Amino acid sequence: MNKSPCPESVGDLPNYIVESDSAILLMFGSEIVGTELSASVELLITETEPGIQGDRVSGATKPALLETGLNVQVPFF
Repeated sequence: MNKSPCPESVGDLPNYIVESDSAILLMFGSEIVGTELSASVELLITETEPGIQGDRVSGATKPALLETGLNVQVPFF
């Protein structure tokens, strides 16, 4: 994915989109004033720690690194 600098106005959009996806950029003249992305996205988890045996019903989470470089919390699996 091309990691070109993005204007602040796109917010976190680069963390939730990969090259094959699309987004709508809302423009005012030549300035990006907002973005629209699908209600859900599918991203690959590239790194996470192994799950811990035990209570998986409690809603506990662990850190995971997504293909876009974003760190998120995911349920144990």
